[in-house]
Amino acid sequence: MIIQEQLAGEQIDQMPDLAIVWRNLDVPVEALESPRIGRVEIPEFNKRSGGHWHEGFLIAAGPDLKQGVSLGHRDLTDVAPTILALFGLPTPDYMDGAAMKDAFTDESIAVSQQDSKGARFRAGTDVPPHPPAADSSRDIAARH
Repeated sequence: MIIQEQLAGEQIDQMPDLAIVWRNLDVPVEALESPRIGRVEIPEFNKRSGGHWHEGFLIAAGPDLKQGVSLGHRDLTDVAPTILALFGLPTPDYMDGAAMKDAFTDESIAVSQQDSKGARFRAGTDVPPHPPAADSSRDIAARH
């Protein structure tokens, strides 16, 4: 995998030079070994493997969501924009992904408007493009 083929954004230069993607990981990985660098082991292997499947699933229910709908293959980056849309908030420009708009009912507040990424949001909602890093979630919530 070449990072630029998988990821995009202003901070792509902050990504590591090498990313290892395990394919078909049926068993946890306890060590890596090469003639050049030797053996690298996980100190406490039985704690966590660090291996994850790329495939996952999302189950959601509520008055703004259609019932009995399969949304097919989606990207993990679409989950946050979908949740934001359900709260009537737009997807910020710095965020990857788009709301899963085909999951919403026609009566949902999430269907009243659409932003440039396809995420739907309620008209008139004003959200700062990126909350200041120093603010706590309590401070941010108090402003809205």
